[in-house]
Amino acid sequence: MGIKKTMLALTTMTLDEFRNTGKVKDCLVVNSGQECYNKYVDLSNKITIEFNFMQELFVEFIKEAQEAGEIPTKKSAKMIAGRYMNTLNGFIVSIQAGASTELIEDIVSSLKEMLEFLFL
Repeated sequence: MGIKKTMLALTTMTLDEFRNTGKVKDCLVVNSGQECYNKYVDLSNKITIEFNFMQELFVEFIKEAQEAGEIPTKKSAKMIAGRYMNTLNGFIVSIQAGASTELIEDIVSSLKEMLEFLFL
């Protein structure tokens, strides 16, 4: 499938879930972070560990694509992963907050544009 299509698929799957069910699930790290971070020390530590794990997973994914020439940009894989993760999480939170169809479509376009720019 390729890295680019896989990353776009995450956006598409989230949007399809919303269209089919009227809601979208979020990841446990984000949900726990919103509710509990800095309130409970042990849980906060686990949230940090899981967030770092997800970030590192995306970093490795992007490095692999860079080494294969699928992402020709020399920008830091960590920076690219951070931007993508934050935009994707913002997309999910926006849907959960009741964003308009226009805003949702704009965020999808933004994610696609970001990936198009990275994959030039």
